[in-house]
Amino acid sequence: MIDIGLNLSSSQFRSDLPEVVTRAIERGVDGFLLTTVDQKSFEINCNLVDRYSETMRATLGVHPHNAKHWPAFKEAVDIDAMLQDWRILSIGECGLDYSRMNSTRDEQIVALREQLEIAGEYNLPVFLHLRPYEKDPHGHGEYDLMKDFVDILEAVNLTAPHKIHGVVHCFTGSTSMLERIVSLGFYVGITGWVTDTRRGVPLRQAIPFIPDDRLLIETDAPYLKPWNAVSHRNNRRNEPSFLIYVLEELALLRGTSVDELKVLTNTNFRTLFKWYPGS
Repeated sequence: MIDIGLNLSSSQFRSDLPEVVTRAIERGVDGFLLTTVDQKSFEINCNLVDRYSETMRATLGVHPHNAKHWPAFKEAVDIDAMLQDWRILSIGECGLDYSRMNSTRDEQIVALREQLEIAGEYNLPVFLHLRPYEKDPHGHGEYDLMKDFVDILEAVNLTAPHKIHGVVHCFTGSTSMLERIVSLGFYVGITGWVTDTRRGVPLRQAIPFIPDDRLLIETDAPYLKPWNAVSHRNNRRNEPSFLIYVLEELALLRGTSVDELKVLTNTNFRTLFKWYPGS
């Protein structure tokens, strides 16, 4: 199994990171793609990849919550040099998040557009975060978010040397949003949200409609701990060793076996990110 998105830079792993990594490997996690959300996490991730070079790689970018810090990130990080560094597989975590608006819509749009332009120039996959305003009484949250995203994507693709491609990580949306994302050529990352039988109903309904060649799995640890991690309920922290619980729930919802999904998602990871852990 390959965890395509987790936050080992989180302070929640400060006291026992080696044990966390060991547990994950013992439970069948072969690779880890570390999510960068800001300058601090980027520095930590690069150091972790140096330490665990056979099993870890990282992304480079700024989360939409931190979009207002994108100009400072560009000044602090030699992006051209880092994108030729073996440690970096993807641009992100970038995108749009209209649920909290920690950065303004305009700040998010600028940061996303510029990060997509970099991905198009270097032909790297993007690691996308797309979260609509979920409490919209008129039900326009997904529409507004996807309209902004598609407008930005189409504008970048008009001039980029390479077409934008990548994964919408931690997908939690509806079947209609899923179909739009897949039609644009993106992969879909599924987390422990799929095990949530209250908030996760729209996602659970959408799972059978994800094409086999577009499915990826992740924990987003230390967040979104799977509900079916029964023996670990006394600890709210999610960790990469719980990736198996995401896979087991997906197997149930898709009517297939865990072993088949392991092969499928590993193949999809290698196809998208052009790297196989241990190679």
